[in-house]
Amino acid sequence: RVAGGAAGAAGPKGGHVIPPLRIRFSEDPVCTRGHFPGYPIVPGAFLLDEVIRALTASLRLDAGVILVDAAKFPGPVTPGQCVDLHCEDPVTSAGSVGVKFRGLVDGRTVISGAMRFVQ
Repeated sequence: RVAGGAAGAAGPKGGHVIPPLRIRFSEDPVCTRGHFPGYPIVPGAFLLDEVIRALTASLRLDAGVILVDAAKFPGPVTPGQCVDLHCEDPVTSAGSVGVKFRGLVDGRTVISGAMRFVQ
């Protein structure tokens, strides 16, 4: 489901660097059934959940508390598509790790936002 480079590699300042990640959606994901008949799309909540899973795995974090500071869904994701997830270097502050991200399908943004993982 998620493919990418070396997970949680050490960055130049001792922090983590998140390599580009790819989130693959199956041709018939259960989440699209009834959403929408004739033109199925991946619901935003499911897409955001997959971003959280990818970042949690890449940063090797325990899920803990996750605060979504912002999330936008400017374009649809359809079954069978791959979302290429690009992230800024995480910022660690006061017991949390903050990440800004953007997901692309064929070069167009389908999700963007920021979240914090509180340890």
